[in-house]
Amino acid sequence: MMICYAGRTRRLRVRVLPDGTVERHDDVRVGACTEITGADGVREHRVSPLFEDRVRDLRPAELDTAELVELARAQEVTLTAALFHQHVLAGPPEVLRFDERHVASLTISTEGGWDVVGWRDPAPLAVPGAVEALRRRNSLPFADLPPEADLVLAPGRAGSFFHELLGHPMEADVLASGTSWLSRRAGDRVAPAWLTVIDGLADPAGGYHAVVDDEGTPTTAVPLLDAGVVGSPMTDRSAAAALGLPATGHGRRLDHRHPAVVRMAHTRAQFPLDTPVTPSRHAEIRPFGLALVRMNVATGEFVFRAGTALLQGEHRLRPFEIHGRADEVLAALEPVDPEVRAYGRADRGCGKLGQFPLPVSFANAGVRLPAGSVVLR
Repeated sequence: MMICYAGRTRRLRVRVLPDGTVERHDDVRVGACTEITGADGVREHRVSPLFEDRVRDLRPAELDTAELVELARAQEVTLTAALFHQHVLAGPPEVLRFDERHVASLTISTEGGWDVVGWRDPAPLAVPGAVEALRRRNSLPFADLPPEADLVLAPGRAGSFFHELLGHPMEADVLASGTSWLSRRAGDRVAPAWLTVIDGLADPAGGYHAVVDDEGTPTTAVPLLDAGVVGSPMTDRSAAAALGLPATGHGRRLDHRHPAVVRMAHTRAQFPLDTPVTPSRHAEIRPFGLALVRMNVATGEFVFRAGTALLQGEHRLRPFEIHGRADEVLAALEPVDPEVRAYGRADRGCGKLGQFPLPVSFANAGVRLPAGSVVLR
């Protein structure tokens, strides 16, 4: 089988300082490739001009720099607007499908902190309120990390938590290699019955969205975790054929220079609105997002870093690490807030097999990691 790909990708980053100084980085890549899979299942990737002319001259999206300068000066903050805009033509030569992906984010930075507003479009109207919240947060006194505390991941604040614990381990190529902690656990219960985690398709909360993947396969919502039970793996065409599974539309590539591999797109953790919730039993820590330090996909052991967090909403905590095991933490999760909010940055992304940064996004309802389920350092 032959798969063709032609893409025009723009990554634009505009940083505006409080005095109105503008720093701009603009990267545009245009190219095409083919991938031919033989009867033996071996796939050959080649850069090729085939169909490149179909995307070369398409008009890219733009950012309103003047509006950013005005906002940065008025609020006396640094604003970083990022845009990822991509036109893609992909699929077998006889069934090529076109897709346009357009995502953006706006990062607000003040002395002592930062936050992100908007995802599909920067949200200038949200900037004043976000700046006020940042400054109020930065004015709180510091406290020491308590010896025992519940960790609450508020809606939209889980960062890459579910992406790392469930996403990469449920990529079909990782599962098939036997190096995932979820290998051979399909159908096992690993989390409470109220929790479902899916990847793919559009999300009303926002986030990365594609109609087809970079092999021309329509994207689908894959239940990585279905009511607490290990669900279906994400696949590209190659993994689907090798494992006898349907292609789920998760074949993604950084650009035409790379082969498509199984990758996440938008990971959403949710639970039903009528799920009973209970209050925290210990002091409550709420991080403003988590960043991965390291993850052992084979054992599920992980370390995340919380750069900013509040204790009981009254004190700031200095950066700390969260150590744990995926199986133990998922089993211990407690529901907090069913509202789902999305998070993502157009100037960041996920890396795999040398392809970085590929845009991904996250969304989550509020959940609690009860005291004792993780170690805080």
